[in-house]
Amino acid sequence: MKAGSLRFRLFLAAATSIVAALVIAGIFLSLIFKRYVHSRIDAELAVHLSQLAGALTDEANNGKIDIAYELADPRFDIPLSGLYWQVSKDGKPLLRSRSLWDQQLPIPSDPSRLSPSKHRLIRGPGNKPLIALARSVIVETKEGEASLLLQVAVDQNEAVRSLKGFNLQIGLSLAVLAVVLVIAAWLQITVGLSPLRHLRERLNEMRLGTKSRLEGQYPAEVQQLVGELNALLEAQEQSMKRSRARAGDLAHGLKTPLAILAAESRNLRKRGQIEAAREIESQIETMRRFVERQLARTRARGRTGGLAVATRVQSSVERLFAAMKRLPRGDEIRWQSNVPNGIAVDLDPEDFDEVFGNLLDNARKFAKSEVVFRCEERGDGVCLSVEDDGCGIPEEGIAIAKERGMVLDGARSGSGLGLAIAQDVLETYGGRLELLGRKEGGLKAVTWLPKNGRSQRSESGPT
Repeated sequence: MKAGSLRFRLFLAAATSIVAALVIAGIFLSLIFKRYVHSRIDAELAVHLSQLAGALTDEANNGKIDIAYELADPRFDIPLSGLYWQVSKDGKPLLRSRSLWDQQLPIPSDPSRLSPSKHRLIRGPGNKPLIALARSVIVETKEGEASLLLQVAVDQNEAVRSLKGFNLQIGLSLAVLAVVLVIAAWLQITVGLSPLRHLRERLNEMRLGTKSRLEGQYPAEVQQLVGELNALLEAQEQSMKRSRARAGDLAHGLKTPLAILAAESRNLRKRGQIEAAREIESQIETMRRFVERQLARTRARGRTGGLAVATRVQSSVERLFAAMKRLPRGDEIRWQSNVPNGIAVDLDPEDFDEVFGNLLDNARKFAKSEVVFRCEERGDGVCLSVEDDGCGIPEEGIAIAKERGMVLDGARSGSGLGLAIAQDVLETYGGRLELLGRKEGGLKAVTWLPKNGRSQRSESGPT
């Protein structure tokens, strides 16, 4: 999964949203549970406080206040248990639970400002934090009414432990839920984008030449795109046909005038006007070469104007080798192919035949006994070369060999347009052609084509 892909972006957005939502939910659940714990503690302290107030009495009728019975919670009788009560009078402890042992709870300086329903944090035995609830009561004694301050406190660590336990459990639960939801999001994105994957596979089949149109059923949103692409391909194909037809019309239209001019040049020769005839023949040849080259460039440009079509190198080279063997001296030459299995290049099959047909034909004419075709991937491009073991080209001749109409060896047939046309076709694909001499003798024609994200190894191999 690539970082810039649509699937990665959707997955990243979904995963981020899921994690953020669960983190926020976890925070809110923790806060809700914290409020619940504190409200429960306040309720328990309020119950203990009411029990303590009900237990106060002056049974001896001597003005000395005591408790009539022990409070229900047994922790009040266990020293330093974490649950305490204390009764104070005039800012001094009067009674206290056995759990306080020899300690006492701090007495507020202004008891009248305390709220009986709102707890406060104080420090108790061992300087531990306590949650305390206090209330002022009036008790009837022999000596009259007595104003007392009742305090009940519990260790704050009980609430902290409850919160930690809850947070741990809710955190683990939400983490598991996050993993499940992220996996579900991944599956949802994979299923949702599967039509696009199928569409990409069909486009790849079209690029490799196995299909001419997009086929199959897609969701309504994608089906509209498929319809538009098929319509575009149809329009592009019709444009290509019209372009080829115009090229053929041009060639046919010029054929008759050139033939008339050629006949006129022959008449001039018969009448002894050799120089005039030679000039006309030179111009006729120039026009013919120009038309042939421009027609080749027009055909190549028309084919690359739409969706690129890849060519599988191995099968195409084998077909060209078979054609070369039927030409003069073709069966006397050893044809060797060194092409990785399944490699394809971003070049229309007809343009591939035009480029490498010309290069192989040149190699056939000049080779002594061997022609080698090589293909290898280099960085962001594909390098294809044709080598022969002939006499080669002098260094000063390499620079002009690709010029239009240049024939370096007049003893061999040809118009001199092959290399120029091959170079023009390659340029329409962003490629280039180089001619290099071989140390062991002969010529090496090297072509380079950019990948542009399209030249690749075919998964199904050569056909």
